[in-house]
Amino acid sequence: MIMRLTFMLLACLGLNACTQSGGDESAAGQLVGLLGKKSAFSARFTALQTAEASAIQVGFIDLEQNTIMLREARRDGIDTWIGPDDKALILENSMLRGTRGFGVELISVDISQPMAMVLGRREGFSDRLHTYLMGDNQALTRTYRCEIKNNGDRELTLGKRVAKTQLMRETCRSLDQSFFNLYWVEGGTIVQTRQWTGEFIGDIATQVIEK
Repeated sequence: MIMRLTFMLLACLGLNACTQSGGDESAAGQLVGLLGKKSAFSARFTALQTAEASAIQVGFIDLEQNTIMLREARRDGIDTWIGPDDKALILENSMLRGTRGFGVELISVDISQPMAMVLGRREGFSDRLHTYLMGDNQALTRTYRCEIKNNGDRELTLGKRVAKTQLMRETCRSLDQSFFNLYWVEGGTIVQTRQWTGEFIGDIATQVIEK
């Protein structure tokens, strides 16, 4: 079942605290209610919705937009999630690996160092690499030095249950840019995030939807 998603919820994600509420309804009814007419869904998205594919809530904080994305593929632990318009996020255990269909693309992210620290709930420093495909089809790679801190225990409502998580904050800087990411970690799983995609899309918020 897909729970209600509102932009207010995802704005709360951006402010470090968030809870979720709402009654269960059919997946189809929730999607139509949230996203508009079912006829506006792409064929790919409709097929996944009919097959009851796994879903996540996604908020584009800077763009003030929200949506549901469905998992289209998983390969080597990396998931491709698509929205009703076929725009896609590439995630590995909820950590951003790339975007597709947004114009200026984040074609790859090296998150090996921060992922190990976030999942291990360890503090310290790490590096990450972002490679963007610009409008002229030229690749631009940026390197960031990041500090990871454990901000302690947080309770998070996921559907009908309360998850006991730890909030990890990743603060990153380059010579001319800075941003932060937030990860709510339960066990070995990241169940909620706020992450920076780049200058074009800005920050996104994600939360898993439990069936």
